[in-house]
Amino acid sequence: NLRRKYVDLYKKKLLSLKDEQ
Repeated sequence: NLRRKYVDLYKKKLLSLKDEQ
C-alpha cells in the first residue's frame, strides 16, 4: 500500500526532526 509507505516515511521524518532538536 503506497499510503502506508508514505506514512512510514513521514513518521521516520518526524522522528529524525525530533532527534535533531
